[in-house]
Amino acid sequence: MGNLAVAQLLIWHNADVKCVDQDGRTCLAYAKAALSIATAKNQPETSISQCRALVELLLSYGCPETATTVSISGTIPRRRGSNSGLQQATPSGLPAQQQSAAQQGGGATPSAALVEL
Repeated sequence: MGNLAVAQLLIWHNADVKCVDQDGRTCLAYAKAALSIATAKNQPETSISQCRALVELLLSYGCPETATTVSISGTIPRRRGSNSGLQQATPSGLPAQQQSAAQQGGGATPSAALVEL
């Protein structure tokens, strides 16, 4: 659930309440979700009132209800096992198969392997 004291400290130290996460949600969206969960689970009134106070605090500091723009970082998370078609690069910069062949004396030296790429 939301923590009113931590949110207040972050705001006092210039936290950007208009910040958006990678899914396009603001801190207000999380605070409202926490309030909804606390209400649905019939938690003690102190917990519910703290969540309400957190929502009011964020609204008073101008936190938007929804994100107006979402910046995309350009990276897409991969699923596990989706690297099947990709070769793993090693610290030397060579694909793993070529590096192991070069280390075992299996033909290609590192400089020759770079030319072969």
